[in-house]
Formats: sequence, C-alpha cells, structure tokens
Amino acid sequence: MNKTVGTLQLRRVIVIGLILSMGTPRANFADSGDAIDLSRAMKVKAAFLFNFARLIDWPDGTFDDEESPLRIGIYGDAALAKVVARTVKGKTIRGRSVHAVRIVERSNAPSEWDCQMLYFGDLSDSEQSDVLEVVEGEPVVLVSDASQFASRGGMIGFVLEEGKIAFEINRKNVERAGLKASAKLLTLARLVENDE
Repeated sequence: MNKTVGTLQLRRVIVIGLILSMGTPRANFADSGDAIDLSRAMKVKAAFLFNFARLIDWPDGTFDDEESPLRIGIYGDAALAKVVARTVKGKTIRGRSVHAVRIVERSNAPSEWDCQMLYFGDLSDSEQSDVLEVVEGEPVVLVSDASQFASRGGMIGFVLEEGKIAFEINRKNVERAGLKASAKLLTLARLVENDE
C-alpha cells in the first residue's frame, strides 16, 4: 500500500472516531431563512463546551488544588447555562468534577468569574473588547458566537457551516494564554489567525 494513501486512511479513521466519541458534534439546522432549532443548538453547544474542556490542558497553578472543579462559565445566557449544567452533571475530566456556572455580571477581574472556560454570545464589539481585555494572558478558554471571534482576538468561535454548527480555533491566542489545545481538537477545527 502506498504510504500516503495509508496515512490518509488512518487520518480519516481517527477523525471519524473523534467525531463519534464527541457525541453529536454538529446539529442540523434548517436552510438559511428558516428558524433555527434553538433547543438543539444549545444541546450541541453544551456538548462542544464539555469536549473542548476534555481536549485542552491548563497550565500548572490554574487550579487551587487537585480536587478543585473545572468550571465552565456562561455569561448572561440562563437557558444555555441550564443545558450546560445538565450536560456536565456527574462528569469528570482528568479526575476533576465539571461544573457550569451562569455569570450574570461582567467583572473587571477574571478571578471573580472563577472559571477556566468562559462562553459568551454575540456581544457588541465594545463588550467583546472589554471581556478580551479583562482576561488577556489569563488561562481562561474563551468561546463565543460572535462573528469572526477567533480571528478578532478570541480563541474558539462557533460558526454555522452549511446549516451545521462547527468551530474555528485561533491556536496562537490559545497558546498566548498558556493553554494547550490537543492535536485531536485542532484536527476537528478550522484554524484561523488574528486579522491584521
């Protein structure tokens, strides 16, 4: 067998295995112009957030101790916070329990959010800039629906591709915060860089 063909087949098997192991990584939506199934979209985003947490490593010192939970913060969206809480209930990642917490007010100190991942919806440009400024250099994974989020200073951005939820990652922004995205996660993502 040709080595290149064998490598491609192996890569396909790995990607398919990763997709299956992540549960339901994409949700089907109606074609453009039709209403989006918001309930289904929230379930898919919740599954993605949990799997992002599984496939990212935080630097030493991020957690207070070995038993500290991994906390996923949901800024403002009460309905999504409930779905994420149900999704992660009773689950662990590398021995840590996983908790979802709804963040009602934006803080000027990341430590007050007390989370290792922060999701926020489509904020205005100024609100988005404020959040990015507050967490700059902190080991907090930033995920958003905001348009071109990953290429405008964020880390992981949800995008709609052919009626399905997908995601893009800005690897440099992830690494700048001292975080490490696994090769598995990067394989499934569309990689982007910061806009100049």
